[in-house]
Amino acid sequence: MTGSSLSNSDRGAQAVDGVDDTHVYRRLVVMDPPGMRSLIVELTRMARESSTEAGRNATLVTVARAKRNAQALAAAQAAYAAFDAQG
Repeated sequence: MTGSSLSNSDRGAQAVDGVDDTHVYRRLVVMDPPGMRSLIVELTRMARESSTEAGRNATLVTVARAKRNAQALAAAQAAYAAFDAQG
């Protein structure tokens, strides 16, 4: 697959693959817990939509997007759970 066949969001995701999402989300939840809850709601929506799309149209791009969205949601949920456990 060439760079020209990827959408802008796919290229952006490739650029940040090396970033530890959990670390970023841990910082965010400390700064803005209500904002983090809102982000988790949005990530949940995105993960469901991309999973549904990957089920209907199982291309490399849609499957990769679904996986990325699921990983982002899991990292955000883990960061929020760790913050919440600290009380």
